[in-house]
Order: sequence, then C-alpha cells, then structure tokens
Amino acid sequence: MRGVRACVLLFLIGLLPAVVSAQDKFFTSNGVQIRYVDQGAGEPVVLVHGYTNVIEYNWIATGVLPNLVKDHRVIALDLRGHGKSDKPHDPKAYAELGQDVVRLLDHLHIVRAHIVGYSLGESLRPSFSRRIPIASSRQPWSPHRGGEPGPLKTNVAPRPQLQTSKAECPIDRSSSSQRQPISLRQLREAIRMSSQALVRNNDPLAHAALTRARRDLVVTDSQMAAVQVPALAIVGTADPAAAGVQTLKAVWPTLQVVTVDGATHWGDRGILIRPEFLASLRQFIASHRGASQD
Repeated sequence: MRGVRACVLLFLIGLLPAVVSAQDKFFTSNGVQIRYVDQGAGEPVVLVHGYTNVIEYNWIATGVLPNLVKDHRVIALDLRGHGKSDKPHDPKAYAELGQDVVRLLDHLHIVRAHIVGYSLGESLRPSFSRRIPIASSRQPWSPHRGGEPGPLKTNVAPRPQLQTSKAECPIDRSSSSQRQPISLRQLREAIRMSSQALVRNNDPLAHAALTRARRDLVVTDSQMAAVQVPALAIVGTADPAAAGVQTLKAVWPTLQVVTVDGATHWGDRGILIRPEFLASLRQFIASHRGASQD
C-alpha cells in the first residue's frame, strides 16, 4: 500500500503550498504559448519535465528547483500539451517539443545553458546540440532510437485512456515483492484518485496527440553518436530503463552514466528525490562551469 499511497500523494501534491513561489511568465513558440519560470542568478540551468508532469510536481515538489536556484539561474517550462502551456490536439504540433526549449533560450537571449531533462524531457536532447552540457535521468523515451541506415519504424498505438477521462497512475511495481499486498479495491481507488488528478491538470486529447507523434520522433544511432556536447545520464537500478541507458552508451561513447542503487523512475524511491541525483548533477555542472557562457 505504501507505493500506491506515495504515488497518489505525489500527484495530489499540487494541493499543498508551493515550495518555491513560481512567478508565471509566457512566450510564444511558433504560435503556441509556453509557460515558464525564471528564478535565481548564476549560470543558467534549464529544467525540462517528464510526460504528464508540470514544473510544480517534477521540479519544485521534488526539491530540485529549490536546491539549484540557490546558486544558479533556473529556468523551467511546462512543455506544450502540459500544465499552463497551450495544448494542441494535432499530433504534428509535438514535433516541435525540443524547439520550444531552444526558442525559450533565444527569447531570454541565453546562448548556452545546462539542460536537465527528466524522462520525456531528457529525450529531447538531440534538439539541444548547440546548448551544453546535458544531464538526464534515464534513456530516451522519445525520440526513438532507430537502426541504420533508415529510421526505426514503430507500432505505437495511441493510449485510449488518454482520450477519455482515465489515465493510469505510474505505480511503482519494481519492488512489489518487498511491499505489503494491497487489495484490488485499494488499487482501483488509488488509480481513480490519480486519474482525477491527471485529468484535472492535463488535457487527455493533447496527450493522446503527443503519444501519436512519437512514431515520427526518430533519431538514428549515428545521430546520437554525433552529439559532442558533454552529457550525463543518471538512472536508478530499479528503473526498467536502466538497460536501455547502457545500450545507449554503447552507441554514444562520450555519454557519462551514473547509476543509483535501488532508485526507481518515480514514486517514493524515485530518482529525483534521491540525494545522489542532485549530488551527481551538481558535480557534473561544476565540472563544466563556464561552458554555458558565451
């Protein structure tokens, strides 16, 4: 029950006072209004959240933004289709997810920045080739890595729950054998509560469109290998994506990888709330201090 309760609490944390007062700002990215916050001073660090997430849940509630803002200029945005940003229903609109980040930096007259992405956010890294360095918390969610010489053809069906009022909570099942058993009724109630929170804070049709867009977001191994900016992947050993990180490193030799023992993708043992995440991230940024300047 502990894992389910933690999952529900993380999605309902928006009911609590914000840890950091985030003043909303907006800019237009090729016709789409994007919400962002810009706080602190120092070398710029851009935070890019994960799928169905927003600034508050992904970066403020986890303590990442409050920690970094102490000595960095921290910029975080709600990706298109999320939070307070516009939510297009056309799958073609989501081909510009990565460009929204680049345009935001241009809007702020920032030539280079440290980019920190989580899950969906880190998968946009091919768009950041002129911004250094990059830190992430798992292997690509999208774009997909494709084989050579042509792109990978995927068979990703749109998630029906994103087109209705239902969206499953990403309950941590990686260590289910170590948790107390829960009843089917408790599980259904946890999913119902988290689904209500997801729908309250998101547009299901927008997320369905983003999911459809995944099939066209493809990068090849050679394109990944060509990325020369310093890059770091931080992944938990209990995250199903851990094996994919090692596969990625095989085709991207310059990628640094840090593994966190027992950390999961999300939940009460999620990678973002582990002290090793911030420690590794800060060490990486410090080792490339000045790289984000002109």
